[in-house]
Amino acid sequence: DTLTELGYGPRVLASTDDAFETRTDERELIGSVLISLTAPLREALLLHAFEGFTAREVAAITGTTVAAAERRISRAKNQFRTRYNASLAYLE
Repeated sequence: DTLTELGYGPRVLASTDDAFETRTDERELIGSVLISLTAPLREALLLHAFEGFTAREVAAITGTTVAAAERRISRAKNQFRTRYNASLAYLE
């Protein structure tokens, strides 16, 4: 699963209210981490991880080479994972 690969995983929740609040917090965190990425990395990550495009398709959409798209996807995943986990550690 792509979200798990990015370092995002569900938390164990005690109640429905807690579940809703936690999911909302996580959505906000994911959004803020995505916004913190540079536009080219964010675009590559969204197209690949959330829209399901291959690196070749990302390259065609963004007007880059396949190698550049692969690098962007890799860098975006690494930066997303690092920033998401750092933010979680900070919040806890």
